[in-house]
Amino acid sequence: MINNKLINKLLENWIVKVLCVVISLFLYLFYQLNTFETKNISVPLSVVANGEVIPISTLPNFVRLKLKGENKDLATIQENDIIAFVDVSTYTKTGKQEVPVQVVLSEHAVSISPLEIEVQPSVLNISLENKAIKYVALQPSFSGEVAKGFQIDSFSIEPQTIEIIGPESIVNDIDFLNTSEIKLNNLNMSKIQNIKINNFNSYIEFDENEKIYVTINISAKTATKTFNISGLLFEDVREDFSYKTNHLNFTIKINGKENDFENYTFSSENLYIDCSNIENAGSYELPVLLNLPENFSIVSIEPEKIKVEVTLKQKEKSHTETIFTEKIKELTNEEKIGEKVQ
Repeated sequence: MINNKLINKLLENWIVKVLCVVISLFLYLFYQLNTFETKNISVPLSVVANGEVIPISTLPNFVRLKLKGENKDLATIQENDIIAFVDVSTYTKTGKQEVPVQVVLSEHAVSISPLEIEVQPSVLNISLENKAIKYVALQPSFSGEVAKGFQIDSFSIEPQTIEIIGPESIVNDIDFLNTSEIKLNNLNMSKIQNIKINNFNSYIEFDENEKIYVTINISAKTATKTFNISGLLFEDVREDFSYKTNHLNFTIKINGKENDFENYTFSSENLYIDCSNIENAGSYELPVLLNLPENFSIVSIEPEKIKVEVTLKQKEKSHTETIFTEKIKELTNEEKIGEKVQ
């Protein structure tokens, strides 16, 4: 009987009693929430666009999050515990669309309870446009000058193109992308360099992790210079011959590296005539030869040949020969005088 009376007592006006309990819990939670600490943080806003359209309007880089919870828990929450994003992957229509801002919590943030998160703004009005994909050329961006006396023979970039994704109206107007700065300051040899791509438009996406290399081929500049030289040498001469020429002015053209010309001086000692094959006196037409270091080459010599007169030197008499000759002359003169007397 007692149990029945107790049950009947509990069931009496049970709806009112349940409502009172619910209201009490609500008031308790409301009180707790209003007594929680508040923490405001800003987190980066990312865009997910894996469908047919892509945002064309300017979006905020960050959104503000208002966190409510116990002070000890809020102190442990960092910006990287919450990811904010808008996802337009399921949208198919272009034009203005209202897209909610969503958040994803890290394991640490999920484990915190109670925790209330309010996103500001919670909805963004975004302009959507059809997505376009296109391959465009990569163009190296050089700065500075190579070392003095050197030049860029050629350069190449690998890969030559890259895939870009973005709004159709923007992608269609892009034909190439510039690379990051490639410094040439005082470069005097060929090199291969890893480079990045400059993204000048925030609406354009590409694989930023793709390895891109530029090859620069450097060589020394060459030049052909003209020199006017007076005089030359006779090489491999005989001591009993005399050598003479009336051609003493020559014009030579030499090819070499520009920097090498600065460190070398050409003179008459570089020009010579090879006399090793002359065995008799006479007149000869011989080629003009030029003695050069290996890093230079002859373009031309004017005149190419000159006339050389070779004569036999008169032999100098010894002191004994001179006395003997004089004695003969004296005897000869005496004989002539004796003939006249007779």
